[in-house]
Amino acid sequence: MATLTGFDQDLYEAAAIDGAGKWRQFQFITLPQLMPTIVLLQILAIGRIFNGDFDMFYSLPNGSGIIRNATNTIDVYVYNTMKAGQQLGYAAAAAFFQSAVGFVLILTTNMIVRKIEPDMSLF
Repeated sequence: MATLTGFDQDLYEAAAIDGAGKWRQFQFITLPQLMPTIVLLQILAIGRIFNGDFDMFYSLPNGSGIIRNATNTIDVYVYNTMKAGQQLGYAAAAAFFQSAVGFVLILTTNMIVRKIEPDMSLF
């Protein structure tokens, strides 16, 4: 919403004077100005692809053995291992793997964006 309020209203007025309807204004004014924000949020969202909703997957089984294996994500595994205080190396390796894969995905997505539109990439 903050991005939308920062757009120059003169562009919309000029488009309305030229006969552009709301759909044309969205298509040719709003969407091109929103693209950098959309691309940035998409790059950052790709990095969180392996993160689960910890609260849901931890509290859903509620100690039930039936669905516990189905709701065991990397986040829940790391938490349970750290809470039990055993095999801390496995928990650290799992968390590191999750972070490393997310980082590689961010770099790959940024590289793809840089090849398509260099001005929209993060770095």
